[in-house]
Parts: sequence; C-alpha cells; structure tokens
Amino acid sequence: MLSLTTSGLLRQAIEGWIRQQLANEAPWGPEERAAFAEPEVERYKSKRSPAKFGHSDASLLLHLSTGEGCRLWARAQWADQLSSLYLQRKSDFDQASCSLLRVSSPDLARELFFRIRSGEASFNALAAQFSEGPERQTAGRLPKQPMARLPHGLPAVLASLKPGELTMPCQLGPHWALVQLHELDAARFDDPAVQDQLLSDQLSSWLSGAVSHAISLLVSGDDVVADTVAHADP
Repeated sequence: MLSLTTSGLLRQAIEGWIRQQLANEAPWGPEERAAFAEPEVERYKSKRSPAKFGHSDASLLLHLSTGEGCRLWARAQWADQLSSLYLQRKSDFDQASCSLLRVSSPDLARELFFRIRSGEASFNALAAQFSEGPERQTAGRLPKQPMARLPHGLPAVLASLKPGELTMPCQLGPHWALVQLHELDAARFDDPAVQDQLLSDQLSSWLSGAVSHAISLLVSGDDVVADTVAHADP
C-alpha cells in the first residue's frame, strides 16, 4: 500500500474509480450515455483493438463516456454558482497578447525604453538581444492566451494599457520590465468555453479533496464506501 501511495498509482486508481461513480450519477440515462459514447467507441475501434487494452464493449463505453458524465455531474452540482465564480475569476479568463522584455538592471531598462520610444530600435529586436526571460526566444512576443497563464504581475500591467501602448520600466518580480499591449479580449460569461473551464476547475478541486480523503481512510485501515466519496458534499 505504501509503495502504491508513494508512486502515485493509488491516487490515479482512486480518482479513476471516483470519476466512474460520478459519471454513473450524472443526470443522463443509459440511452443518452450510449448515444454520446457510441461514435467515440467506433473511432476508438478504428485505431486500436479494445481487447488488446483489456476492454469489453461495455467497459469501453463506460471508459469513453466517463469524461462527459463528469462534466454533466459537475454542471448539476455547481450550475447555480457559476455566475459568482465567474465574477471572482473574470480576469483569469480575459485573453491578451503582448510583447515583454525583462532585464535585471533598472538603468538598462530605462535605456531600452528610450531607444524604443525614439524609434532607434524595435521592441522585438531589443527583446531578442537583451531580455533575460524565456520570451527572448520569441523576440519578446507572447501569443494571445488567458491572463492567468501570463507571468505573475503582468495581467495587472496589461489591464492598465491600451493596444499599442508601451509602459515605462516597471518591476515584475526580480526584473525590470517593458511591456507593450497588442490585444486584450474581455471574457464573457455566456461563452460556453468559460463556463466549461469554471466547472472543470471546480471538479478538479473537489476531486483532489475526495481522493486525498479516500487515501487517508485506506492508509488508516478504514473501509472506503462508495457513498462516502461519490455523495460527498461538493
């Protein structure tokens, strides 16, 4: 038991089992589940043999419908909380693209700022030459992405800029940074992708707690009963 716990296999196995229980409790009937999974089953069979991976037709249908079942279960649990969750995390879902240049020296940052502003050199050429962050490999360009994925402190800077605007040198962590905003798209609550991500994050957080609780019961020698996990309060 200890070696399984240490290796992470126990956590993986328990999470897989819990996900199956949630999919079974999702608000869909056998016909709806089969209608969703059958095209997935055919695609799976066209690429590999189910028997080779230990699947019967029934277990394969269960396996391929578990993810959608968990999504439906999560929506049933947290649909009425999505609006407040969105307001708490809206800035995480706003998307932005920008150019970033980070250096350790504030004096160098000021010099580079004036070179860019005067037109002596382009932002991206200087980022490719001087930037000390991984953005140097892309000449400072960061593609459009959710603000939550950007380096710490950068979203707050971008939120204060207009497209095309260049900042004065500002401190980002241990570096002095120049930032130029290219594009900023505000998230919308009615975007299905935003709602799905909110539900996915809620489910992941709940699963982490449920799996940890199940492991603690197993390690302590207690029984893990399906109702303890699958019916735990979200």
